[in-house]
Amino acid sequence: MRLNFKKLSLPILIFSAIAFYFLFEPNVAQAATLSLEPATADIKAGKDLVVQIMLETDNTEDLLDGADALLKFDSYKLKPKDVEGGEAFKNVVNKEGDGQLQITGFASPEGAKFADKVSIATVTFQILESGKTTVDIDYTEGLTTDSNVTAHKSAKDLLTEVSGGEYQVTATPVQQTISLFRRLLPFLAIGIVLLLIGLGIYYWWRNRSPGVGEGIFVPEEVPLDRVPTEADEPKPSAAPVPKIPAPSGVGEGS
Repeated sequence: MRLNFKKLSLPILIFSAIAFYFLFEPNVAQAATLSLEPATADIKAGKDLVVQIMLETDNTEDLLDGADALLKFDSYKLKPKDVEGGEAFKNVVNKEGDGQLQITGFASPEGAKFADKVSIATVTFQILESGKTTVDIDYTEGLTTDSNVTAHKSAKDLLTEVSGGEYQVTATPVQQTISLFRRLLPFLAIGIVLLLIGLGIYYWWRNRSPGVGEGIFVPEEVPLDRVPTEADEPKPSAAPVPKIPAPSGVGEGS
């Protein structure tokens, strides 16, 4: 019996390709976490809050293409002062918004792998107002516009868990005063606008031209359902006769 090598070649090629894929496929992470260190701190007046964004995967041989960390914070209490890239990725960029800071790390084309938990970046916050505050890592499963960890040569998001930090911070008296003014500024602006509107309405009402029927005096005693007659005209009142005092000595007996 003769074997048909043409018919056998296709299954052999498919089997060889599958075997090659599983034997030589690079390690790809299946899960990753992002966290902040320290998770808690008490920052005294005149000091800055310094936190590290830490990345950890479930396998030390995992390959990654990059990671995004979207930090959210109270902009009345904290202000990003400096961002310094960590050892995780060669290139780290950041973009600041109102109450948020996005940090992105890019690996080399060969991918990056880590033997332990590594830092993506170190963020320094200036303290603007005293009190308790938080820095959160924004993450929603399936969403690509917040925090993500990207597998090597894949668009798969491997991030499964995040944890932020809670801090007690103390601002200097100068920063505390500036922060109070920032909080009151919107209300002051609204008050000034309302005051200007009120003044404008007042001067318009005061200087406007009288309309039809306005500014005409109508005596109350004239009925409005008939034409006025001469009898309705007000009669001038008689002027009072002044009293002339009698000359002195008149009428007195001699």
